[in-house]
Amino acid sequence: MEKWKIFVLVIVTLAVTGIMVLKFTGSYQEIETPKAGEFTVVEVGSNVCIPCKLLVPVFDEMRADFGDKVTIHKYEKTTEAEKTFNISIIPTIIIYDDKATEITRKIVTEQDAPGVRDWIVETLSSVGCEVE
Repeated sequence: MEKWKIFVLVIVTLAVTGIMVLKFTGSYQEIETPKAGEFTVVEVGSNVCIPCKLLVPVFDEMRADFGDKVTIHKYEKTTEAEKTFNISIIPTIIIYDDKATEITRKIVTEQDAPGVRDWIVETLSSVGCEVE
């Protein structure tokens, strides 16, 4: 085989591999761990799972309603997110108090999605964060 054909084959293979890696792992995201002094809600999910999609408007609404009382993070499920938050099933929601201590976590099913906001509000209220 001619050298230029081998070169083209290698370039195409690398490009396809790169696309596959991004498709299956998601693009790079900087993961912020909860900080003392702020209440935090973390959701680790995916843009392709049904329960995750159902949570999008819930989290958008909470961001608007909670303002700066609660820090809300949403991360795609990647190896880094799995290790940082010790998760394996998505979507997983983790709630932290203002000492950056995990209070509780929940794996959300399609049936759970409508009640997630109430569960988060109740959990935050139980540790002194008054939100509605």
